[in-house]
Amino acid sequence: MNRDKKCPLLAKPSLGTETYQTITSAEAGWKYLNFKAETLKKGQKWNGETGNNEYLFVLLGGNFSAVTSAGTWRTRDGRKNVFGGMPHALYLPSHTEFEISPAGDYLELACRW
Repeated sequence: MNRDKKCPLLAKPSLGTETYQTITSAEAGWKYLNFKAETLKKGQKWNGETGNNEYLFVLLGGNFSAVTSAGTWRTRDGRKNVFGGMPHALYLPSHTEFEISPAGDYLELACRW
């Protein structure tokens, strides 16, 4: 392994940005998996529709509120960061509209589809 090269999978979020990591299956040479990590500040929203895919959102930090065409959820007692408690996850089936927002001052969330 050449340790002089930076690993494209290692990323540290900046709460001033939204998307800080995106890896598509085409870029990685995978058949199915896509990945995205985002930070959201109070008042920001992540809106979308799952299309033909299933989505899995994993809470990395903060708490979230999710309003979807499949139901509504809100995390409580989230975690300060990925080392600060148990993870929470939200699975959404295909053809589901969603709006996810921070339930607090910030949210760090990973998504796999």
